Amino acid sequence: MSTNINRNLPGDAYDAATNSLSHPSATNAFATMLDLANINNPGNANLLISGGASWSGTGLTFNTTSLVYQIQGVQYSATAQSVTLPVANPTLPRFDAIVVNEAGVVSVISGTPASNPLTPAVGENFVLIQYVLVGAGAAVPTISNEFVYRQGSAPDWLTSSVAGAAPSLSVNFSSTFPVPFEGAQCTLVTAPTYSNNYSLKYVGYTKPSGNILRSTYAFLTFRVNLPVALPARNIIVVLYNNATVIGAILATNWGLNMTSINNWQLVSIPTNAFGNLAITTITSVRFLMTGTTANSFAPGFDRYALDDIKFQSGFGPQINTATIDILKGFNPVASTSKINFIESTGVGLDISFNTLNNRLDFIAYGTGQVEPYYNSPDTGYVLSQGTNSVLLIQQVNLTGNIAVPLNSVSSIEIGSVFKITNIGTGPVNITGAPGVTIFSKSGLTQIESPYGVVTLTKILTDDWLLEGDLI
Repeated sequence: MSTNINRNLPGDAYDAATNSLSHPSATNAFATMLDLANINNPGNANLLISGGASWSGTGLTFNTTSLVYQIQGVQYSATAQSVTLPVANPTLPRFDAIVVNEAGVVSVISGTPASNPLTPAVGENFVLIQYVLVGAGAAVPTISNEFVYRQGSAPDWLTSSVAGAAPSLSVNFSSTFPVPFEGAQCTLVTAPTYSNNYSLKYVGYTKPSGNILRSTYAFLTFRVNLPVALPARNIIVVLYNNATVIGAILATNWGLNMTSINNWQLVSIPTNAFGNLAITTITSVRFLMTGTTANSFAPGFDRYALDDIKFQSGFGPQINTATIDILKGFNPVASTSKINFIESTGVGLDISFNTLNNRLDFIAYGTGQVEPYYNSPDTGYVLSQGTNSVLLIQQVNLTGNIAVPLNSVSSIEIGSVFKITNIGTGPVNITGAPGVTIFSKSGLTQIESPYGVVTLTKILTDDWLLEGDLI
């Protein structure tokens, strides 16, 4: 297997999963090498293709949908399953990862409890389904529900439908067939033709007043029951902000199998997957039947049932937190949710956001700074990467030293250049630690004082070239 970069997110993973509004990564999509196919090897990614999970409503048990996923470029599938998270730590929260392996077995990788816990590492033989925050001493996960539909005679959200032109859609919001998943009633839809317009032939649920925040409610989950297989059909789910369409999703991309019949299939869709992240609130959801041919439904069986529709918060899908893989010379270094550029001695930064091209423009430049070093009697100045390309000014009246460390002690890039002078009257020597070789004309290593200037260049791992005003 290839090297896997584990997604430990020390920056704001905790806050993102608890859906803090002050942390933008709670609503941003991410892209990492194992979640998206990389440029050099597009078919070799570890990623979840379709499906998801939802809290069962009991204890620490989660239900997963049917899943389609890739591990190292090979596609697998898994049936719907249930998995129970380990018992909570009594005093500290933690993150758990719900994962699936090559054998189609769903399991849990439990994180380390901490006051600000990290997401656990996911091995290269697993695909992440989602993270879950388990609070300190919690008997249930830290989850909130916004119920949309549980029982038609007493709906949580207002129900509506549009029949459209003949053959028209019909809907029974208080059906007892099939046997409901939740309560005593479900929504049974007869859809004799497909709709290519979100305002025609739909089943809708609208919040009675106000709206819900997408940053708070990370998932839309619901159950679907098909009386017969409809392989040429799909169910479209559309989110709205008042009259504005947020986005539309095919339910088969998130766990629905249109050939699986007479069972309540779980569908779990991240609200961010609908796109248009600038629209931060949701007021309604619609369901539509669609397909490839207008009149190819089986007579009497062009139906589907909906139940247990709700928005949930408190657990995070793969797209919940922004992460970026960092490489150095194509070698993985780490993955992170934030990048912070820091100016240092001799290095300045010019960073700006190019709004026209939607990009970050970054320029690093030498600032020509100097670094005085006053120490008499001298105890020795040790070079470091931070003083690369900086004029080091010594003011030493007694004997002074510039110490060159081993690469294993202080890793300074090959090609780094150090310019050194002494404005004092004492001799200043350039000395290498045992194992360091300094090459110079006639083997000279002392700066000609006062105001002699020398240049020290790293040419190999522990080899340096010294030139300039030497005696």
